[in-house]
Amino acid sequence: MAERPPRLLELLDRVRIVNEREGNLVEAFVPLSLIYTEDVAVDQPHVKELAESMREKAKEGIPTGQLSPVLLGQVPDLDQFPIIDGFHRVAALDETGEKEVFSTIKLNTDWDDILDLRILAAASHRSTRFARLIEWIENSWKRTSWSKKVNVSQAFVLRVSPKSTGSRMDLTPEEFEDIKSWVDKKCDQWHLSAWHIYANILRVAQTVDPELIQKARERRGGWALEALTPLHLKELSLTLPGRYELQNIVADVAIEKALNVAATRAVAEAVSKAGSEEEAQYIIKSLKDQGLLDFTKPKPEKRDYDELLENFFQAQVKIAQLTIRIALLKGGYKPTTEHPLRPNPNGNWISVKGSLPSTPSADRVPLILPKMFDLEPSTIATILSIPLDDIQGALRSLDNRKE
Repeated sequence: MAERPPRLLELLDRVRIVNEREGNLVEAFVPLSLIYTEDVAVDQPHVKELAESMREKAKEGIPTGQLSPVLLGQVPDLDQFPIIDGFHRVAALDETGEKEVFSTIKLNTDWDDILDLRILAAASHRSTRFARLIEWIENSWKRTSWSKKVNVSQAFVLRVSPKSTGSRMDLTPEEFEDIKSWVDKKCDQWHLSAWHIYANILRVAQTVDPELIQKARERRGGWALEALTPLHLKELSLTLPGRYELQNIVADVAIEKALNVAATRAVAEAVSKAGSEEEAQYIIKSLKDQGLLDFTKPKPEKRDYDELLENFFQAQVKIAQLTIRIALLKGGYKPTTEHPLRPNPNGNWISVKGSLPSTPSADRVPLILPKMFDLEPSTIATILSIPLDDIQGALRSLDNRKE
């Protein structure tokens, strides 16, 4: 065995070594104070479940109550051990009041190796995988010399875009090839494709509120939505890129109403026209008042599959209705002096330049909404920025023609 430097020997003297294995691995009980803790996403309900399980196992005589060791790294010139895999277990042990953590220590490693192993291990932590991958992939890129010229998203664009040359980023041909090689190497180590990392992880990280990303969790099952999922965040990144205030408004209602991804996309599209938070809140209130966000949920204690099917169908109808409504609202009606609306002899609405098409157009939206969605004229006027008098006058004229 190679001679160990004095600093490593001093650090190992502070742990209770149980066994030493090939591959520079040491099994030991490590004091919590010697573990380098970081602000890494953890699933708090899972931490509490683990803590309770550890308490029970400790009563059965299992030291610390752990069923498996935590994997730690030993980095030269660092007086603590960074966690490679086991953030939930360390948090749970801290909650139980344990002073030591049963660990496997990987000696003489570096931060590049630690980050690679963390990203590889993240696949087994479904609930927190998304937030962790974003943080660790970005940290891995920051350790390269090219990070001063391009960000991590740009690096992956260079790899996935066949037309990219790097010239617009002031990269030399050598730097361009080196960056692509780095991406290929890391994707191979992480068992992830470059396109998946860019499209589903990094592009979202660029345009979504970091706080929402940190809180993102995979759905635990059932109808409850404790936090937005990565798929919810992807819709926000596409519909409300960089608009953090509106993203949080949509996130709040999505969690409150346990909206699925399609419904969240529809709500995001509805508020995307808002010019302020107040307008966005008004649109959300309108959707709630119309009952368009109240989906019928099956009762979990009943096993009547006919009822489940009926409830599912009703929910899908609600989603379709909301989606159609958003499509109409996105027409963005803008009244002009050149195209005043007036009824023709058949009771339909035309402009001075001729009849409107049969499909819903921007000019017909104000008249379609009251019938399809029971919206008040004042609500239509606010959402579409049309004078209330114009809406009321048009509706009165239409009623008169029908009489």
